[in-house]
Amino acid sequence: MIQIVYSPQWFYGHDMVIEAIGMLVLLILAILNLQYYRLNKNKKNHLWLAISFILLALSFLSKIITNFTIYSDVFLTKSVGNSTFVYQMISQSDTLFDYGFLFYTIFGLIGLYILYELYQKDHPLARIGLTLLLMASAIYFSAFPYIVFNLIAAGLLFLITGHYYNVYKKNKHGPTRVLAISFGILTVSHLMLLFANVQSVLYVVAEVIRLIGYLLLSITIAMVLKDGKKINNGKKKIKN
Repeated sequence: MIQIVYSPQWFYGHDMVIEAIGMLVLLILAILNLQYYRLNKNKKNHLWLAISFILLALSFLSKIITNFTIYSDVFLTKSVGNSTFVYQMISQSDTLFDYGFLFYTIFGLIGLYILYELYQKDHPLARIGLTLLLMASAIYFSAFPYIVFNLIAAGLLFLITGHYYNVYKKNKHGPTRVLAISFGILTVSHLMLLFANVQSVLYVVAEVIRLIGYLLLSITIAMVLKDGKKINNGKKKIKN
């Protein structure tokens, strides 16, 4: 089996660092939402947000494992006359790559879809299950699963961005604006990945854009923590 890698050889490993940063940010967001849920069990949205962020973090962990499988493979070089051909061979018995990509897409789509569904007025399980089944089928039976996954992910992120933008127009809250911008940037990164097979440098650009998106999410975390400290200090002053 010959695996096509969209990343330029000089960028090997750097994308795993970016995914690790994204995974860390998502895990921190999950922990924060779990803490909010423990304080107020009536706000189940925080629980579902935590679940979605955990799934997205697992998605990136799967991608890191997948990339590690690819990059750690042995390069075989054959010289034919004045031409040199470089092959990257992955053993057919090695299922780590296949399962890594599978869980990357499954965890990623479910996590994004939960984020999308959180802001819908109704949540019929039949519709949710059917939508997830259709998305999974579209990827599994597609001749280009990588492209289909990024297309669906970009669509979901675009809808999530639109939601946060509408919320920001109503409340003018700083963290909400940063969230809308960060999800918008993540949308652009997935759109760029659609064309990574045409020009490998677009993969690098997409990963850098993704890093910016996660750095903005980390800024959101800082803003939320800062607001939380202000609220706690205000409560202490009232008590005193």
